[in-house]
Amino acid sequence: MKYYILFGPPGAGKGTQAALLRDKHNLCHLSTGELLRAEIAAGTALGAKAKELIDNGMLVPDEVVEAMIENKFDTTGGVSGFLLDGFPRTVAQADALKRILARRGQKVDAVLSIMIPDSTIRERIRHRAEIEGRADDASEATISNRIATYHAKTEPLISYYKDAGLYREIDGTGIIDEVNAALSALMQVASSAPLPYAPDALAPIISKETIDFHYGKHLKTYVDNLNNLVKGTAFENMSLEEVVCKGEGGIRNNAGQVLNHNLYFTQFCPASDYSAPDGKLLEAISGTFGSYDGFVEKFSAAAASLFGSGWAWLSADADGRLVITQEANAANPVQKGLKPLLTIDVWEHAYYIDYRNARPAYIKALMQIINWKEISRRYEA
Repeated sequence: MKYYILFGPPGAGKGTQAALLRDKHNLCHLSTGELLRAEIAAGTALGAKAKELIDNGMLVPDEVVEAMIENKFDTTGGVSGFLLDGFPRTVAQADALKRILARRGQKVDAVLSIMIPDSTIRERIRHRAEIEGRADDASEATISNRIATYHAKTEPLISYYKDAGLYREIDGTGIIDEVNAALSALMQVASSAPLPYAPDALAPIISKETIDFHYGKHLKTYVDNLNNLVKGTAFENMSLEEVVCKGEGGIRNNAGQVLNHNLYFTQFCPASDYSAPDGKLLEAISGTFGSYDGFVEKFSAAAASLFGSGWAWLSADADGRLVITQEANAANPVQKGLKPLLTIDVWEHAYYIDYRNARPAYIKALMQIINWKEISRRYEA
């Protein structure tokens, strides 16, 4: 089961795109706006309260929206997933959605963001008011209030979901078919996680040339291979982690390499931004390995001694205990029921441009650009 969030400012075309994506990908489209308008049309008490708030460009209380969404999750069947439109709109709602899905053993798969400038927002909302006669689009004051509310309360979700590695953005100013094609591309089983730094930001530890080849070519090949292999199969509607655990042969290998590389490339920061681990993660490291230095020694040894191609991993078990493993070729700790936190890629293509065959030098240098805030986020998620 997939869970997507369709994100963007008012007037971005989320309703139009949601209908197309729903039919193309067998999704249930959950539009809070449509749910609320149905209540308004039915003349319910909830509808009357919602109408008053909507007409003034304000948000409906969280507990009302959350209850409607959870009820839809419980009563909808026969679909490959859900496409949420209009929820969450605040960080508090995003936290609530995370809890709702966690109770089901699920999580958000991706946030699909359609971005347009404020001038286009105004133009589109005015046009929609003329065509559909919607009261919530009727006045300039209401439009201004909706835009202001979006910037103040909803826009912070961009950082929230970027930090979680889930945010994907496209330009929404194109024609409908172009926007839809771009969104559909983001919904494939495999995609390359956006780099949280410039391609040259890790130099000289990882050069731009290595990023261009390793991220730009090697990872892209795994992504393309997997998306082609799963077309028309049950794997097409699974999460990447599910494919890694349930797939076989080429599907499993390419899925493993996409997951491995996405975790690898999103775990770094420029050396100038480096800060040592702290908090709960540091406590776990010290409790398991005696000290941070003790961890580095054991982790580096695991990476250096792995024969052939593969990955050294720091992972956590279900109780939060840390473990170091060596995984050959495309394997990932999720196949052992572990939560992967930190990895060193010891396939030669990861380091040969910058270090030739000096694997230990590569391993030592890599520890200077680990983004421990990201590793802590993974550990505490």
